[in-house]
Amino acid sequence: MRGAYFVRYLTYDEILSIHDRLIEFFGGESGVFSVNALENCVSLPMMSVFGTETNPTIWSKAAALLYCILIRHPFVDGNKRTAWTAAKLFLYLNGYDLQVDVDDA
Repeated sequence: MRGAYFVRYLTYDEILSIHDRLIEFFGGESGVFSVNALENCVSLPMMSVFGTETNPTIWSKAAALLYCILIRHPFVDGNKRTAWTAAKLFLYLNGYDLQVDVDDA
């Protein structure tokens, strides 16, 4: 490891706010389907086992967040939109501005 660095993780309330704003803008049914699943998704990027991070890079942390929301479906609707936006915001808050061409999306 080349040195410690600070990682800015998204909170439960921030991910919930992302979801609510996306539903408000694009439509769909608002609401949390599983609080437990959402709490799990919030904690997954920062998980460690015996002192070793399970997701040691910023990219694996973002992937864990995205994957968890996609697979666990914590929301009634808009899980894919929320997963993508949360992962993109997580990367942005940690110094990576992910640019995606609309034609490639």
